[in-house]
Amino acid sequence: MDLARLAKATITNISTAARFQVMYNPDELRLEQGNNFAEVGIPGLDAPPVQYVRGKARTLSMDLFFDSYEADQDVRSHTGPLVKLLDKEPLTKAPPVLLFSMGQFNFQCVLVDASQRFTMFRRDGTPVRSTVAVRFQEFVRVEIEIERGLFI
Repeated sequence: MDLARLAKATITNISTAARFQVMYNPDELRLEQGNNFAEVGIPGLDAPPVQYVRGKARTLSMDLFFDSYEADQDVRSHTGPLVKLLDKEPLTKAPPVLLFSMGQFNFQCVLVDASQRFTMFRRDGTPVRSTVAVRFQEFVRVEIEIERGLFI
């Protein structure tokens, strides 16, 4: 293994094993995490006590840069497969479960948002440079076990 080599960020569709390698690693990753609280209204108090309800799913967001100017290609041929990850799968009617990996960082998720910004064009109007702002939401598998006789 070449330790001097930069680990490329990849997005893998877990169900199909299809891999999408980003053209350039993002400059930064934004990982957000939070909690949900409920306020308990008690007459006479200046502020209501808060009660923890549950955690929120973590979100991972970043800007991905694509440049196909040198290759004289439509940059959408590179960004299209990424944006297509927003489409629901025919059998499950849900978006594909993905794994974002960059070096030792792994994040199991679904793609929630993808916003493309085209910043350079050929003379004929074909885009050759783009930044895609993406936001992934953590995907956690929950196995629910119903014991026989629990429900009538």
